[in-house]
Amino acid sequence: MKTIIPKTQKISLSILFFGLFSCTGTHNSVNLETSSKATKEIEVAYLSSQSGNLELYLKNLDTNKLTQITNNTLDDLNPVWSPSGKQLAFIGRTLTSTFLNVYDTTSQKTSTLVDESLAPAWLSWSPLSNKIVFVSNKANGESLYTVDLDGNKDLVLHSTEGTLVSPKYSRDGSVLAVIENDSLSVVTSASVKNMMFPKKFRVLDFDWGANNKTLYVTARVDRKINIHKVDLDTLETEVLIEGPYLDVEARFFPPNKIAFLSSRLDGGTRQLFMFNTDEKSIQQLTPEKLEVMHPNWSPSGKYIAYTTPVGKHFSSMILDIDSGDISPVSLGETGFHLLPTIRP
Repeated sequence: MKTIIPKTQKISLSILFFGLFSCTGTHNSVNLETSSKATKEIEVAYLSSQSGNLELYLKNLDTNKLTQITNNTLDDLNPVWSPSGKQLAFIGRTLTSTFLNVYDTTSQKTSTLVDESLAPAWLSWSPLSNKIVFVSNKANGESLYTVDLDGNKDLVLHSTEGTLVSPKYSRDGSVLAVIENDSLSVVTSASVKNMMFPKKFRVLDFDWGANNKTLYVTARVDRKINIHKVDLDTLETEVLIEGPYLDVEARFFPPNKIAFLSSRLDGGTRQLFMFNTDEKSIQQLTPEKLEVMHPNWSPSGKYIAYTTPVGKHFSSMILDIDSGDISPVSLGETGFHLLPTIRP
Protein backbone atom coordinates (compact mmCIF):
# COMPACT_ATOMS: atom_id res chain seq x y z
CA MET A 1 0.00 0.00 0.00
CA LYS A 2 1.43 3.32 -1.08
CA THR A 3 0.74 6.44 0.97
CA ILE A 4 1.01 9.97 -0.38
CA ILE A 5 1.29 12.79 2.15
CA PRO A 6 0.76 15.87 0.00
CA LYS A 7 2.20 19.34 0.30
CA THR A 8 -0.29 22.14 -0.22
CA GLN A 9 0.35 24.50 -3.13
CA LYS A 10 -1.53 27.78 -3.01
CA ILE A 11 -2.90 29.65 -6.03
CA SER A 12 -4.04 33.25 -6.21
CA LEU A 13 -7.77 34.02 -6.21
CA SER A 14 -9.53 37.36 -6.40
CA ILE A 15 -12.71 37.26 -4.37
CA LEU A 16 -15.07 39.73 -2.78
CA PHE A 17 -17.14 38.14 -0.01
CA PHE A 18 -19.33 41.01 1.21
CA GLY A 19 -16.56 42.27 3.46
CA LEU A 20 -16.05 38.87 5.08
CA PHE A 21 -12.87 38.24 3.15
CA SER A 22 -10.46 40.73 1.61
CA CYS A 23 -9.30 40.55 -2.01
CA THR A 24 -6.08 38.63 -2.55
CA GLY A 25 -3.91 37.44 -5.41
CA THR A 26 -3.12 38.88 -8.82
CA HIS A 27 -6.41 38.44 -10.70
CA ASN A 28 -8.84 41.33 -11.09
CA SER A 29 -11.57 41.37 -8.46
CA VAL A 30 -14.73 39.46 -9.29
CA ASN A 31 -17.94 41.44 -8.94
CA LEU A 32 -20.34 39.07 -7.23
CA GLU A 33 -23.38 40.98 -8.50
CA THR A 34 -22.64 39.95 -12.10
CA SER A 35 -21.23 36.86 -13.77
CA SER A 36 -17.64 36.99 -15.00
CA LYS A 37 -16.45 36.32 -18.55
CA ALA A 38 -15.34 32.88 -17.48
CA THR A 39 -18.93 31.78 -16.91
CA LYS A 40 -20.58 32.91 -20.15
CA GLU A 41 -22.88 30.45 -21.88
CA ILE A 42 -23.27 28.47 -18.65
CA GLU A 43 -26.61 27.33 -17.29
CA VAL A 44 -26.80 26.08 -13.73
CA ALA A 45 -29.54 24.26 -11.85
CA TYR A 46 -29.64 24.76 -8.10
CA LEU A 47 -31.93 24.67 -5.07
CA SER A 48 -33.03 27.87 -3.38
CA SER A 49 -35.27 28.73 -0.44
CA GLN A 50 -35.84 32.29 -1.67
CA SER A 51 -39.59 31.61 -2.02
CA GLY A 52 -39.91 29.66 1.24
CA ASN A 53 -38.89 26.00 1.10
CA LEU A 54 -36.21 24.66 -1.26
CA GLU A 55 -37.35 24.87 -4.89
CA LEU A 56 -35.48 24.06 -8.09
CA TYR A 57 -34.23 26.93 -10.26
CA LEU A 58 -32.39 27.20 -13.58
CA LYS A 59 -30.16 30.20 -14.19
CA ASN A 60 -28.37 31.32 -17.35
CA LEU A 61 -25.19 33.06 -16.20
CA ASP A 62 -24.84 34.88 -19.54
CA THR A 63 -28.28 36.49 -19.63
CA ASN A 64 -29.06 36.25 -15.89
CA LYS A 65 -32.41 34.72 -16.83
CA LEU A 66 -33.81 32.81 -13.84
CA THR A 67 -36.47 30.11 -14.22
CA GLN A 68 -38.28 28.60 -11.24
CA ILE A 69 -38.97 24.96 -12.11
CA THR A 70 -40.78 23.68 -9.02
CA ASN A 71 -43.29 24.91 -6.47
CA ASN A 72 -43.87 22.05 -4.03
CA THR A 73 -45.03 22.07 -0.42
CA LEU A 74 -41.77 20.55 0.87
CA ASP A 75 -38.09 20.92 -0.07
CA ASP A 76 -37.06 19.48 -3.44
CA LEU A 77 -33.81 17.51 -3.51
CA ASN A 78 -31.01 15.99 -5.60
CA PRO A 79 -31.05 17.81 -8.99
CA VAL A 80 -29.07 15.89 -11.66
CA TRP A 81 -28.69 16.60 -15.38
CA SER A 82 -29.08 14.01 -18.12
CA PRO A 83 -25.94 13.50 -20.25
CA SER A 84 -27.54 15.46 -23.10
CA GLY A 85 -28.52 18.37 -20.88
CA LYS A 86 -32.09 18.13 -22.18
CA GLN A 87 -33.59 16.75 -18.97
CA LEU A 88 -33.17 17.56 -15.30
CA ALA A 89 -34.20 14.91 -12.78
CA PHE A 90 -34.93 15.68 -9.14
CA ILE A 91 -36.73 14.44 -6.05
CA GLY A 92 -40.00 16.26 -5.51
CA ARG A 93 -41.82 16.20 -2.18
CA THR A 94 -45.19 17.07 -0.75
CA LEU A 95 -46.61 16.56 2.73
CA THR A 96 -47.76 13.05 1.80
CA SER A 97 -45.38 11.77 -0.90
CA THR A 98 -41.91 11.66 -2.43
CA PHE A 99 -41.49 11.17 -6.18
CA LEU A 100 -38.94 11.23 -9.02
CA ASN A 101 -39.66 14.01 -11.51
CA VAL A 102 -38.00 14.99 -14.78
CA TYR A 103 -38.06 18.51 -16.19
CA ASP A 104 -37.73 18.75 -19.98
CA THR A 105 -35.84 21.90 -21.01
CA THR A 106 -37.38 21.96 -24.51
CA SER A 107 -41.04 21.68 -23.55
CA GLN A 108 -40.46 23.26 -20.12
CA LYS A 109 -42.78 20.63 -18.68
CA THR A 110 -42.31 18.31 -15.70
CA SER A 111 -43.38 14.67 -15.61
CA THR A 112 -43.36 12.07 -12.83
CA LEU A 113 -41.38 8.89 -13.59
CA VAL A 114 -41.58 7.25 -10.16
CA ASP A 115 -44.38 7.93 -7.69
CA GLU A 116 -44.57 7.63 -3.91
CA SER A 117 -45.13 3.86 -4.06
CA LEU A 118 -41.33 3.38 -4.32
CA ALA A 119 -40.28 6.43 -2.25
CA PRO A 120 -37.32 7.25 -4.56
CA ALA A 121 -34.03 8.79 -3.35
CA TRP A 122 -30.37 9.15 -4.44
CA LEU A 123 -30.71 9.82 -8.18
CA SER A 124 -27.97 9.34 -10.79
CA TRP A 125 -28.13 9.22 -14.61
CA SER A 126 -26.55 6.63 -16.83
CA PRO A 127 -23.88 8.43 -18.89
CA LEU A 128 -24.88 6.70 -22.14
CA SER A 129 -28.65 6.30 -21.96
CA ASN A 130 -31.88 7.84 -20.75
CA LYS A 131 -31.88 5.72 -17.61
CA ILE A 132 -31.83 6.92 -14.03
CA VAL A 133 -30.77 4.78 -11.09
CA PHE A 134 -32.39 5.41 -7.72
CA VAL A 135 -32.82 3.90 -4.27
CA SER A 136 -36.24 2.83 -3.00
CA ASN A 137 -36.53 2.75 0.77
CA LYS A 138 -39.84 1.02 1.23
CA ALA A 139 -40.42 -1.75 3.80
CA ASN A 140 -38.41 -5.01 3.92
CA GLY A 141 -35.08 -3.40 3.17
CA GLU A 142 -33.91 -1.05 0.44
CA SER A 143 -33.74 -1.64 -3.31
CA LEU A 144 -31.85 -0.28 -6.28
CA TYR A 145 -33.94 0.40 -9.39
CA THR A 146 -33.42 1.91 -12.82
CA VAL A 147 -36.11 3.79 -14.72
CA ASP A 148 -36.14 5.07 -18.31
CA LEU A 149 -37.88 8.16 -19.66
CA ASP A 150 -40.92 6.08 -20.56
CA GLY A 151 -41.30 5.08 -16.91
CA ASN A 152 -40.15 1.45 -17.33
CA LYS A 153 -38.57 0.29 -14.08
CA ASP A 154 -36.12 -2.57 -13.41
CA LEU A 155 -35.04 -3.94 -10.02
CA VAL A 156 -31.24 -4.13 -9.91
CA LEU A 157 -30.41 -4.99 -6.29
CA HIS A 158 -32.30 -5.65 -3.07
CA SER A 159 -30.68 -5.32 0.35
CA THR A 160 -32.55 -6.84 3.29
CA GLU A 161 -30.25 -5.28 5.90
CA GLY A 162 -28.96 -1.76 6.33
CA THR A 163 -29.09 0.96 3.72
CA LEU A 164 -28.18 1.69 0.11
CA VAL A 165 -26.60 5.10 -0.54
CA SER A 166 -25.34 7.13 -3.49
CA PRO A 167 -25.53 4.75 -6.50
CA LYS A 168 -23.40 5.77 -9.49
CA TYR A 169 -22.85 4.36 -12.98
CA SER A 170 -19.33 3.82 -14.29
CA ARG A 171 -18.34 6.27 -17.02
CA ASP A 172 -19.02 3.74 -19.77
CA GLY A 173 -22.44 2.98 -18.28
CA SER A 174 -21.75 -0.75 -17.94
CA VAL A 175 -21.47 -1.08 -14.15
CA LEU A 176 -23.22 0.33 -11.09
CA ALA A 177 -21.72 0.80 -7.64
CA VAL A 178 -23.53 1.68 -4.43
CA ILE A 179 -22.61 2.11 -0.76
CA GLU A 180 -24.21 -0.80 1.08
CA ASN A 181 -23.94 -1.03 4.86
CA ASP A 182 -20.79 1.13 5.02
CA SER A 183 -19.06 -0.94 2.32
CA LEU A 184 -19.34 -1.00 -1.48
CA SER A 185 -21.29 -3.24 -3.82
CA VAL A 186 -20.48 -3.31 -7.54
CA VAL A 187 -23.38 -4.45 -9.73
CA THR A 188 -23.09 -5.83 -13.25
CA SER A 189 -25.79 -7.39 -15.39
CA ALA A 190 -24.62 -10.81 -14.24
CA SER A 191 -23.63 -10.48 -10.61
CA VAL A 192 -23.04 -8.39 -7.50
CA LYS A 193 -19.51 -8.05 -6.14
CA ASN A 194 -19.26 -6.85 -2.54
CA MET A 195 -16.19 -4.71 -1.94
CA MET A 196 -15.45 -5.88 1.56
CA PHE A 197 -13.11 -3.38 3.11
CA PRO A 198 -11.83 -4.42 6.55
CA LYS A 199 -14.54 -4.04 9.20
CA LYS A 200 -12.85 -0.99 10.69
CA PHE A 201 -13.37 0.88 7.39
CA ARG A 202 -16.53 2.92 6.89
CA VAL A 203 -17.13 4.01 3.28
CA LEU A 204 -18.49 7.57 3.16
CA ASP A 205 -18.38 8.43 -0.52
CA PHE A 206 -16.95 7.28 -3.86
CA ASP A 207 -16.54 8.18 -7.51
CA TRP A 208 -15.66 6.19 -10.62
CA GLY A 209 -12.34 6.56 -12.39
CA ALA A 210 -11.88 6.89 -16.14
CA ASN A 211 -13.25 3.38 -16.77
CA ASN A 212 -15.18 0.62 -15.03
CA LYS A 213 -12.05 -0.81 -13.36
CA THR A 214 -11.20 1.96 -10.89
CA LEU A 215 -12.97 3.53 -7.93
CA TYR A 216 -11.90 6.48 -5.79
CA VAL A 217 -13.26 5.81 -2.31
CA THR A 218 -13.50 8.12 0.71
CA ALA A 219 -13.43 5.99 3.87
CA ARG A 220 -13.07 6.56 7.59
CA VAL A 221 -10.58 4.42 9.51
CA ASP A 222 -8.92 4.99 12.89
CA ARG A 223 -10.48 8.46 13.23
CA LYS A 224 -9.04 9.53 9.88
CA ILE A 225 -10.83 10.04 6.58
CA ASN A 226 -8.62 9.11 3.64
CA ILE A 227 -9.15 8.86 -0.11
CA HIS A 228 -8.30 5.50 -1.65
CA LYS A 229 -7.85 4.23 -5.19
CA VAL A 230 -9.35 0.76 -5.66
CA ASP A 231 -8.53 -1.57 -8.56
CA LEU A 232 -11.65 -3.68 -9.19
CA ASP A 233 -9.72 -6.41 -11.00
CA THR A 234 -7.25 -7.09 -8.21
CA LEU A 235 -9.12 -5.43 -5.30
CA GLU A 236 -5.84 -3.75 -4.37
CA THR A 237 -6.20 -0.47 -2.46
CA GLU A 238 -3.84 2.50 -2.57
CA VAL A 239 -4.09 5.45 -0.18
CA LEU A 240 -3.90 8.57 -2.34
CA ILE A 241 -4.66 11.32 0.17
CA GLU A 242 -4.01 10.87 3.86
CA GLY A 243 -3.92 13.39 6.64
CA PRO A 244 -4.95 14.20 10.20
CA TYR A 245 -8.02 16.17 9.10
CA LEU A 246 -11.14 15.68 7.05
CA ASP A 247 -10.85 14.61 3.38
CA VAL A 248 -14.27 14.20 1.76
CA GLU A 249 -16.32 14.24 -1.43
CA ALA A 250 -13.63 13.27 -3.92
CA ARG A 251 -14.84 13.95 -7.48
CA PHE A 252 -12.80 12.55 -10.37
CA PHE A 253 -12.46 14.20 -13.78
CA PRO A 254 -10.56 12.26 -16.45
CA PRO A 255 -7.81 11.89 -17.20
CA ASN A 256 -6.02 12.81 -13.98
CA LYS A 257 -7.84 15.25 -11.66
CA ILE A 258 -9.60 14.75 -8.35
CA ALA A 259 -11.39 17.64 -6.67
CA PHE A 260 -11.80 17.06 -2.94
CA LEU A 261 -12.48 18.90 0.31
CA SER A 262 -10.09 19.01 3.23
CA SER A 263 -9.76 20.84 6.53
CA ARG A 264 -6.08 19.93 6.80
CA LEU A 265 -4.92 23.57 6.87
CA ASP A 266 -6.82 25.01 9.79
CA GLY A 267 -8.48 21.91 11.21
CA GLY A 268 -11.89 23.53 10.93
CA THR A 269 -13.22 24.73 7.58
CA ARG A 270 -13.17 22.58 4.47
CA GLN A 271 -11.38 24.12 1.50
CA LEU A 272 -11.37 22.84 -2.08
CA PHE A 273 -8.25 21.14 -3.43
CA MET A 274 -7.29 19.45 -6.68
CA PHE A 275 -5.14 16.31 -6.74
CA ASN A 276 -3.23 15.39 -9.91
CA THR A 277 -3.15 11.58 -10.08
CA ASP A 278 -0.17 11.56 -12.48
CA GLU A 279 2.06 14.03 -10.67
CA LYS A 280 0.82 13.17 -7.16
CA SER A 281 0.58 16.89 -6.47
CA ILE A 282 -2.07 18.95 -4.70
CA GLN A 283 -3.26 22.47 -5.49
CA GLN A 284 -5.43 24.58 -3.20
CA LEU A 285 -8.31 26.16 -5.13
CA THR A 286 -10.18 28.17 -2.50
CA PRO A 287 -8.94 30.46 0.29
CA GLU A 288 -8.22 29.38 3.83
CA LYS A 289 -11.07 29.83 6.32
CA LEU A 290 -13.63 29.45 3.49
CA GLU A 291 -16.08 26.58 4.03
CA VAL A 292 -16.86 24.68 0.81
CA MET A 293 -19.55 22.03 0.27
CA HIS A 294 -20.95 19.87 -2.55
CA PRO A 295 -18.26 20.31 -5.24
CA ASN A 296 -18.96 18.97 -8.72
CA TRP A 297 -17.23 19.28 -12.06
CA SER A 298 -18.73 20.87 -15.13
CA PRO A 299 -18.96 18.41 -18.06
CA SER A 300 -16.08 20.25 -19.74
CA GLY A 301 -13.83 20.04 -16.70
CA LYS A 302 -13.22 23.80 -16.88
CA TYR A 303 -15.30 24.70 -13.85
CA ILE A 304 -16.24 23.40 -10.42
CA ALA A 305 -19.57 24.37 -8.88
CA TYR A 306 -19.94 24.39 -5.11
CA THR A 307 -21.87 25.78 -2.14
CA THR A 308 -20.38 28.14 0.45
CA PRO A 309 -21.69 30.06 3.48
CA VAL A 310 -21.86 33.84 3.05
CA GLY A 311 -22.67 35.42 6.38
CA LYS A 312 -25.53 33.41 7.86
CA HIS A 313 -26.68 32.15 4.47
CA PHE A 314 -25.51 29.77 1.74
CA SER A 315 -24.69 30.71 -1.85
CA SER A 316 -23.79 28.75 -4.97
CA MET A 317 -20.53 29.53 -6.76
CA ILE A 318 -18.63 28.62 -9.95
CA LEU A 319 -14.82 28.35 -9.91
CA ASP A 320 -12.88 28.75 -13.17
CA ILE A 321 -10.02 26.23 -12.89
CA ASP A 322 -7.65 28.07 -15.27
CA SER A 323 -8.05 31.65 -14.05
CA GLY A 324 -9.00 31.03 -10.42
CA ASP A 325 -11.95 33.42 -10.79
CA ILE A 326 -15.00 32.72 -8.65
CA SER A 327 -18.44 33.86 -9.82
CA PRO A 328 -21.83 33.57 -8.16
CA VAL A 329 -24.71 31.49 -9.35
CA SER A 330 -26.96 32.93 -6.68
CA LEU A 331 -26.52 35.53 -4.00
CA GLY A 332 -29.35 35.91 -1.56
CA GLU A 333 -29.43 38.05 1.52
CA THR A 334 -31.79 35.47 2.98
CA GLY A 335 -32.26 31.73 2.71
CA PHE A 336 -30.19 28.95 1.22
CA HIS A 337 -28.89 28.47 -2.33
CA LEU A 338 -27.49 24.96 -2.63
CA LEU A 339 -26.23 22.13 -4.83
CA PRO A 340 -25.37 23.92 -8.08
CA THR A 341 -24.95 21.59 -11.07
CA ILE A 342 -23.79 22.82 -14.48
CA ARG A 343 -25.80 21.85 -17.56
CA PRO A 344 -23.97 19.69 -20.15
